[in-house]
Amino acid sequence: MKMRNHILRMVSVFFLVLVLGGCGMAVIFYIDSYIDVTDNDTETTLSGSYVVRNDEFNNLSLIKDDTGPSLWLGYVVSDSYTISTTSIVNLFNSTYGKNPYGRTINPFSESDPAVLTLSDNSYALFQFSDTNRSDDYAAPLYHATAVDHTSPEDTFTITKTDVNSTYVEFTLAFDNAKFVSHVDGGILRRFDGSRFRNNVTYSEILSNNDLLDYKISSTTSGKLYCHIFAAMNVTEGSFSNIYWTNLAYLGYLQL
Repeated sequence: MKMRNHILRMVSVFFLVLVLGGCGMAVIFYIDSYIDVTDNDTETTLSGSYVVRNDEFNNLSLIKDDTGPSLWLGYVVSDSYTISTTSIVNLFNSTYGKNPYGRTINPFSESDPAVLTLSDNSYALFQFSDTNRSDDYAAPLYHATAVDHTSPEDTFTITKTDVNSTYVEFTLAFDNAKFVSHVDGGILRRFDGSRFRNNVTYSEILSNNDLLDYKISSTTSGKLYCHIFAAMNVTEGSFSNIYWTNLAYLGYLQL
């Protein structure tokens, strides 16, 4: 009986070694990085800086060439300059950046275009697009990608321009050219590729399914605000997980 138990233990250890040797150890990509919301915002600009505070184990070198870190940008349009930013940030972090593995944001979907919706349906977060509604806004590229993945720190600015009395445009630019933008002409559009309107009314919201990204709570026409969020992502490389910084709230620009 003792000999049989010894043989069984030896067989169990043998198969365990095969499993571990075949699968290998999971490599988890992690760096201490974040988007710093800068203080030089104006009535027409919002900006943020990508900061790598610590890469103790040189994980940036594990990223596949031309795939990251990548900047993702989202927005909420509301008739209020105060919205549930903390709830949106927390839900994004728990949904997409959940440790240790994370998940990607799916490409645009006609049936479910919002990136996330709060449980009380008060607000939904949408992804910026452009005139082409490009699939580049899926992983791993999203809206912009670092030119050199080992040196990705840069500052980006989103600038609002009035096209006319009806439409406004947002333009994405980088200070030090350390990122290549995938946005056509640098001009950010609504989730469906259309321009942002500055004169949407409550009655239009009720009757127009194309305006589902506009959250207007009052029947009285008033000012509209575009609340802008950003996060940095790493998806592809010699590792097993998907990495996100915490979602950063950049602030709002009046439409």
